[in-house]
Amino acid sequence: MERSSDSHGPRIDEDLERLTESVTRGAPVESRAEEEREQEGPADREPVVDGVSHPTDGQDAREDVELRSELARHIEPSVFPCARDAVLLSAQRQRAPTDVLQRLEQLPEGQYTNIEAVWEALGGRRDRRDAPST
Repeated sequence: MERSSDSHGPRIDEDLERLTESVTRGAPVESRAEEEREQEGPADREPVVDGVSHPTDGQDAREDVELRSELARHIEPSVFPCARDAVLLSAQRQRAPTDVLQRLEQLPEGQYTNIEAVWEALGGRRDRRDAPST
């Protein structure tokens, strides 16, 4: 049984379908390449929540997290494993900002299995993961 909503017209239905296309087709992650889909930052006088970094991490670690996130956001997961040129083409297709493209142009020739391999080849630090408590 197919369910549909008749509370809005076909134009809105098509727009909603376009917004969820990256999840229903291809990789099971949402695309963040479109500006309207980016997560909003905190409002005035609200704390900036960063659930990735640890309280003991410094400013450099936070900048690393942000840069790595930008790389991951602008490289399609479906291209891996791939060569350097495929990583660059993916970032161009995803309309990566100039600073991300410049960083990726420094990527050495080779094969990359995932975004972490790209990050490490660019000189990024490996993620610090806490051991599970037993």
